[in-house]
Amino acid sequence: MSRYLNKTLALAALCITLGITNSLGQSKLTNRNNRELSTVFSDLANFHSATYEQSLRALFSLPPSQFDSVLNAVTSSNLDESDGAQRLIRYLGDRELLSKLVENCKTRCLLSGPVPIPLHPLDYREIEYLTRAGDVCKWGEFDMRYVFALFLDTTQPALELRRRVENGSRQCASNAILTSTIRTIHDTKGLETAFTLQNSVEAVRSELFFLTEVERERAKIQFLGFNFQKNRALFEVLVNNGILASRYVHVVFHKVDSKNWQFYSITVVNQS
Repeated sequence: MSRYLNKTLALAALCITLGITNSLGQSKLTNRNNRELSTVFSDLANFHSATYEQSLRALFSLPPSQFDSVLNAVTSSNLDESDGAQRLIRYLGDRELLSKLVENCKTRCLLSGPVPIPLHPLDYREIEYLTRAGDVCKWGEFDMRYVFALFLDTTQPALELRRRVENGSRQCASNAILTSTIRTIHDTKGLETAFTLQNSVEAVRSELFFLTEVERERAKIQFLGFNFQKNRALFEVLVNNGILASRYVHVVFHKVDSKNWQFYSITVVNQS
């Protein structure tokens, strides 16, 4: 059976599981097949799943009336399902969901996925741990989500923690990932407080402050969808620096008024 056919059949099964039936493409979770439902959440923990993108699109547009299904998945004994549900909560950034996630994190929390703005106490705790327990010079691409968040969050605690991380980076080699990331951010035009998404892909390209000018020009940008309330937009950015140096980045924007958007989270989801 061909890879294309496998993917097509998997997508058909996913659509049935999520109950995508209306013309707006809004998803509705059903519980008639818990095994299939578990697979949908598990997809978010596996970037290479044939239905990863379709699952993310559908779950990102999940209506609040279905959030109980997400919380149930968080407490699942299936680690991939729990991981995927936690990732989804952080993609959505719903403060009530995040609060309930904290309650569950008293026993287990993987801190997977995006780091929404403003920084959550869980993320402050994790960054504090990373700066105390490990060498910041060894931080990798996946840790950069915390660096991006520290530059986006303008609250005083975030600014103070950012200064500590930046000071630590001065001890690193010039080619360390943390050093090069901070250097790229400082070399770009700076962080815009808000911008329009009239021509969405090109608007996003011009605002990717965490990429070099060459990387922005090369980047392939795909719009993945809005959340249910249409106040958050999800994009996938493929940064291709060669066959052994590419990475996929998910960027979520938050709508601040009728025209303007701001960065909400930036996450490296895969690298080669």
